Order: sequence, then structure tokens, then C-alpha cells
Amino acid sequence: MAAVAAGAELTFPAEGRLAQYPLPSLLGWLGRLRATGALDVTRRKLVRRFVLEEGRVLVVVSNALEDRLYEWARESGRLDVEDWKAVSLEQRLARRPLAGAVLVERGLATPGQVRGWLRDQIVELLCEAAAWRDARYALHAGRAELGEEPTADLPAVAAALEVARRVAPPRRPVLPPYVVARIGAEELEGIELRPEERALLERAKEPIALGALAPERDTAGLEVLWAAGLLAEAEPPRHAAETHHVREEELQEWLKAAAAEQLERLLGVEPGADVDEVRRGYYRTVRRFHPDRFRGGPLARYHKQVESAFRLVHEALKILTDPAEYRAWQQRRRQKVARRPEEMARQRLALARAAARAGNRAQAVEHLERAMEDHPDDAEVAFHLALLLIGNPRRRREAAGLLEDLAKRHPHRADILAAWGIALKRLGEGDRAVAAITRALALDRHQLIARAARNDEAALERLRDDPFLGPLFRS
Repeated sequence: MAAVAAGAELTFPAEGRLAQYPLPSLLGWLGRLRATGALDVTRRKLVRRFVLEEGRVLVVVSNALEDRLYEWARESGRLDVEDWKAVSLEQRLARRPLAGAVLVERGLATPGQVRGWLRDQIVELLCEAAAWRDARYALHAGRAELGEEPTADLPAVAAALEVARRVAPPRRPVLPPYVVARIGAEELEGIELRPEERALLERAKEPIALGALAPERDTAGLEVLWAAGLLAEAEPPRHAAETHHVREEELQEWLKAAAAEQLERLLGVEPGADVDEVRRGYYRTVRRFHPDRFRGGPLARYHKQVESAFRLVHEALKILTDPAEYRAWQQRRRQKVARRPEEMARQRLALARAAARAGNRAQAVEHLERAMEDHPDDAEVAFHLALLLIGNPRRRREAAGLLEDLAKRHPHRADILAAWGIALKRLGEGDRAVAAITRALALDRHQLIARAARNDEAALERLRDDPFLGPLFRS
């Protein structure tokens, strides 16, 4: 944004991908700098412009008719208009995306109601845009001429906090070992903060070590404040920085502990350690063995191994601080030793099929992800996991990657090619989708998934009750 490009706090480029610069962070940054201009969020042909002035969001302008305030208020049940008035208003609104003044002029809402609707609408559309993994953003400087339009006057920082609370990131953020507040709690006067968020901001006036915080009470608040851009990484004290060095022999021992699923060794605690010690061990482990620390440097060759081993760290915290979880984990380990990986994977596939048939897709995904851990090379497990992930907009790109990899490993599997085509189509990659489905039919002209993708009624009917494929063709 040109108005603040020379500022020392500029941390975002003027244009970029939301996957790289999440929307809550952008909003928090714009709010802290009291920016005036517009934040555009674009997804394919849909454009939403959030107009700001002095760090406050005033209105949203969209090229989608259903996003206009009048349409949005009617659809959400906030505005109930008789048919003849609706027709009249439609004519008036045809060329006016900012409809608040018209609603007030016609006596259909008070200025206060419109301002409340605008705040709700802005937050709702921001939350929706924040979940778009393939969207782009652009920042523009300049004051908008809104005339007599009512405005939401919503602090961008408040919007950032609300979006961070409502929209879960695709994966939990990895917080740095030490953080400090970018803004004081007293500067957020008038902005609704939850008690734990306000307390954390107060504590973070000076750098604080995450290892000194209680996970259950503080983690959610920390993640919200971090996502909203209100926390920054802080330099650790010198004595703490020295503990970050990891020797190769130490790393190898840690990787062995992960491979053997020795949870106490993984977190660096003694067997039977109390809950507080386990938590401290968890934070020490996150600081010292996070995969990002091994992307470069002398131990970079271990990066993939560390990345794989690190998945067990969060689970170790949960298991070692909950006696019931610990007993269940011990039982799973005994069963795992007794069965071969391929047998375990197929058993989990059967459980996933039953969960999907019962309509519990989240549980089915969990079973299949565990099956992938048991037996990563099982093509059937990977195929069925990808089918479920196609229906999840946040993980659709992951599904396409899984299927593309399977198609390379099994080039004569027409069903894999056809499913890959469906994933590509959902991602908006029409040409590649058509090519994949055409190749599938060339391999097997009777392939049901490929025929259903081309709206073959007989194929659609046969797949309608399939727990994995049916939802893809009903949605």
C-alpha cells in the first residue's frame, strides 16, 4: 500500500497469495498502521474490495450480486421486504453496489441497523475469503468517496481477531520460542478482547517464553493473537539461545526415539514425569527440533526425517498428559506390534468405509490418515483418502497431489486418472481435467468415475450410493 510503503513496519508486499500472507495478519497489519485504501481479495473472477480509512474497515464492494448488502440482508433474514418493494428496489440497486443509503432513504432500515448489518457482512465475507487457499490479495492506497453511504467503521484489528477466532488455519501455526506484543492492550480500547487474549498481550509487553505458558489456558489465545498479527517473534535471552544448538548425535538419538515411538525420550522427560514437566519438555522439543530449523545448514540432510518424526510430538503431549489417552495408546501399540502394517492399513480402510457410509467423513479421513502412517505405499488407502479430500475445499489441492502421484505410480489405473480429473476440475484446471478423464476412458471406456464425470446417467446412478464417490456427484 503506497501510503505506508516507506514505513519501518512494512512486512507484506503489495500483492501476493493468501496462502503465504493470511488474511487476519494482513488486516491486523493494516489496522496497526492506520492504513487508508483498499484490500482486494480475488478468487478466479470473484473480487471483493474491503475499503479502509485510518485503519478501520468501512464497507465491502463485490462483483457478486449476492454479496451486495441488500441481497445479503435479504438472504440472511435481516431484511424482509414485500414483493412490490423488492422489485422497485432491484431497479434502484441495479447500478448501486453500495445499498445502505437507499435502504435508509426508503425507510427499510435505520442508519444504525445498516451499520450493524455492514459489520456482520464484512466479518462474514472476510471469514469466507480467509478460507480460500487459492486466492490472491492486492493493497491499494487512496481515500474512497462513499458519499452519504452508512459505513461499518469496523477497526481492522477487531476484524482480524474475529476472523482468526472463527477460521481455523489449514494446519496449526508453529509459534516461535519467544514472542512480544506489537501493540499494547491499552491501544485496543473499544475492541473486544477475550480475557485470556488481553492477559497475554499484557504479559507480552516484554518478550515472553512460550515454554513458561500453560498450553490448555494460553495456546488458543496465543494462536489468535499470532494469526491476527498482534505478536512478533522476539530475540531470546543469550542463555536461552545457547540451548538451541543441536548436535548431530543428539538429533540422531531423537530420531531413533521417534521411530521407536518412545514418547518420553521424544520430549526429553523421565518416565512418569508430571504434567508440568511434560509440557516444559514439549516446548523445549518444539523449539529445538522443529523441521523449519533443518531446512538449511549442516543438518539439512535430516530435514525430511525430522519433518516425519515431528508429527508425533503434538500427539506425545496429548498422550502423556492424559491417563486415559496413555492407556489407549499403550493398547494401540500392543495391537500394532501384533499385526503387519498392511493388515493394519486394510483394517483402517474398512473402518473408514463404515464411517463414510454412516456420513461421518471427518472420522473416515482420520482412519485413512492413520492407515497412511501404517502403510504409506498402500495405493487403495491413498486413493480413498484422496476421494474424501476432494470434497474439502481446504484440502482439495492435497487430494490432487495424492492422485497425481498415484497416477504416476499406476499409469494403467483408469479409476485413479478419472478421480484426478475430478479433483482438477474442482480446482478450476479445466484443460488438465479433460485430459485426465479422456486418458481414463481411453484405458477403459466403461470406467464408471470417468463416465460419471461426463454426466453419464447410468454411471451416476451406479455411483450414487458409494460412500466415497457418491458425495462427489451429488454436490
